[in-house]
Amino acid sequence: MKKIWEYGTSSPIQRVGLIILSIGLLSYLAWVFAEYRYGYDYRYIDRWVGVIFDPDYYPRNRDFLFFHLYLYLIPIGLLMTWGYKLLVKLKKWVMVGNKKELVNDQILHFKDNEAAFDMACKFMDTNIVQDKPVIAISMQDMKKPSEPIMIKVAGDPSFFAHTATNYTGDHLIKKGDLIGVMPFKKTENITSYMEGDERKQWLFLVISEINPRYHTTKQMWSIKKDFLRETTD
Repeated sequence: MKKIWEYGTSSPIQRVGLIILSIGLLSYLAWVFAEYRYGYDYRYIDRWVGVIFDPDYYPRNRDFLFFHLYLYLIPIGLLMTWGYKLLVKLKKWVMVGNKKELVNDQILHFKDNEAAFDMACKFMDTNIVQDKPVIAISMQDMKKPSEPIMIKVAGDPSFFAHTATNYTGDHLIKKGDLIGVMPFKKTENITSYMEGDERKQWLFLVISEINPRYHTTKQMWSIKKDFLRETTD
């Protein structure tokens, strides 16, 4: 009994459902008592069940509103408590498809590169430390190999910088690509844009192109192209 109880009341939504179910049961018992006063015979179990399933014994329009509640709150309460996990599985099946297509709960899938970049800005460590990769998004297309490009680096707030593409080879970064960049040294030429924000003084190097997927357990982004590895292989 304890396991059955925990199965139906383990989450906050299920406990709200239990309250709704309890109100529905009170409504049902109140209606049973009211019908008993009017001479309805409840000596047999089928009579009790009949009040719920037989339309002839449903509360009429003229009956007190509280008597009507059990018709709606009991099924809603059952679905929100012991039927809740079934509803969650049904929702996954409808939204995702068959089990082979179910998304791994450990992997965050973002709708696009911009959404992944926004998440990195808000919730990830974006401190700029030498040789520590950070997420960025390309702000322009590369016209030719090894051409520097403008990027927006993740941070709070994000900021713009130029980055070298020494390791990308013949691969041309496109505007909107999610990339991994590595700060390797600070510039000696400080401009007015860099004043007051030390992060903007760093020079960056593109080291990877990234998919908008993040593995929460490994705490790693999905790498689409690893330029450093391809260069050393």
